[in-house]
Amino acid sequence: MNNRTGLDTSIEISDKAFHKFRDFIYEKAGIHMTDVKKPLISGRLRKRVIELGFSDYMDYYNYLTSEKGIIDGELQYCINKLTTNETYFFREPQHFDYLISNILPKFSTQKNIKIWSAASSSGEEAYSLAMILAD
Repeated sequence: MNNRTGLDTSIEISDKAFHKFRDFIYEKAGIHMTDVKKPLISGRLRKRVIELGFSDYMDYYNYLTSEKGIIDGELQYCINKLTTNETYFFREPQHFDYLISNILPKFSTQKNIKIWSAASSSGEEAYSLAMILAD
């Protein structure tokens, strides 16, 4: 039991369960998750596994993919837990602080730099970068 979160941390996701979730999310949502995403999947779904009274991730996966799980809307819940569903200006302030303090000074003498904002659904993150650079 984690004293800070109150979650049972003894429930660990097996490699088999991780691969099942990874393949399922790719099939249903087109999201490719590499092996380094195992802690993310485990962490984001642990509370749900416990809330629903499952003893492990495979039990939850079996429910999720069952007719009952589909009727209960568990698929959408699971996808929402595994994806970032918000976008707004300066969404991760510590990232912008790091960019300003550690990255941009190294490029201060260059006239042009290129920055890529991955997975910016409606543009707020990219515009946030533009505002930082304009300053």
